[in-house]
Amino acid sequence: MQPDTGGMWKKMHRSLETGQSIQESINQEWINLIQKHGRRIFGVP
Repeated sequence: MQPDTGGMWKKMHRSLETGQSIQESINQEWINLIQKHGRRIFGVP
């Protein structure tokens, strides 16, 4: 039997429909990460 991938497909389909907002939320997560760890990442004292 195949595993139930219906939920995954629904998520993928929804993310395709709302691709822009997904991109924005990813950008927001990156911004949060950089604000938290950016000083260490970029070597800023």
